[in-house]
Amino acid sequence: MPEEILIKKPVQNHYHPKIVVCDFQSPRYVGGIGKRASKMLFLELLKKNINADLLPANVPMPDTTEQIFELMTEKSYDMLVAGEVTYFLDGMISADSRVESEMVVYSISNESLCTVGYAKAIESASPLPTTFFFSIRSWGRPAPSAESLLKRNSSKFALMIEEILARK
Repeated sequence: MPEEILIKKPVQNHYHPKIVVCDFQSPRYVGGIGKRASKMLFLELLKKNINADLLPANVPMPDTTEQIFELMTEKSYDMLVAGEVTYFLDGMISADSRVESEMVVYSISNESLCTVGYAKAIESASPLPTTFFFSIRSWGRPAPSAESLLKRNSSKFALMIEEILARK
């Protein structure tokens, strides 16, 4: 599960909810990583075979809560998943890789928008240093890619969404 987590029981009890995963926002210096993060989450949810209708992760994220509410009512979505990659650093032979991302799950209750889940996940990994032992040299390896860390975060988020759906 993610490092920071808040799960509330969804007010509306949907038997087979219609869930959309919006494109995650990302820092300007890694354009496009938010879209990849949302696609990873979408694929993780598909792998888990949850009891819901999942919609593709190519829906742009609305800017305001009013726009989120309008989108959900217009398209009759039961839940909307929004997120942001807040930090993305691809490591190398001498530097760590690090990824931080946040996710919010929205639902509509009594004609108003409510947050049913929030999570923040942080992943970091260090490179394997080169070592010398007498006359034997062991070559180090670079840190795992930041994209692989992003995939780990997606797995954590998918677990949280599964937990939200289990609390119906």
